[in-house]
Amino acid sequence: MSGQTSIHLPEPSAIQKAVPVEEFLQIKEQYDSEHPLITLQTKFNLAWALVCSENLQQVQQGLTLFCTVYRDFPERRLEALYYIALTQYKIKQYEESRRYLNMLLAKDPSNSQALKLKSLLYNAVTTEGYIGMAVVAGAVVSAAALVGWASKRIFSRRR
Repeated sequence: MSGQTSIHLPEPSAIQKAVPVEEFLQIKEQYDSEHPLITLQTKFNLAWALVCSENLQQVQQGLTLFCTVYRDFPERRLEALYYIALTQYKIKQYEESRRYLNMLLAKDPSNSQALKLKSLLYNAVTTEGYIGMAVVAGAVVSAAALVGWASKRIFSRRR
């Protein structure tokens, strides 16, 4: 399935750029006007506009739309997998992002955008791991200092 690499996918960094309000309103109006028989492209457009938002609730709504596309449109599953993985990455759900990304890469191992996202995901997990270790180390040092202080007070009173 390496022929799937011809699908145009955005750079992972594109999800950080909000869709202009006017464009978002046009997409939302199109979506509402098609209800209840919304076209696949309109679902994709609205999902993308939502996941590019800084509002977590809108990002979640967009994620739900991409999951619907994945479920209902087999011909767009690989593309939907990328967008789901990218959105999960954005909201720091790294394990979910990795799961969807691995599903995509199993079908299309040379997908350049997916490989870029995989690298970003690895870096984010590594960075968060270091931060987590630093927090734990700080807590251990604080606890040791507290125990030392308490021990000193207890033993100094006995004299």
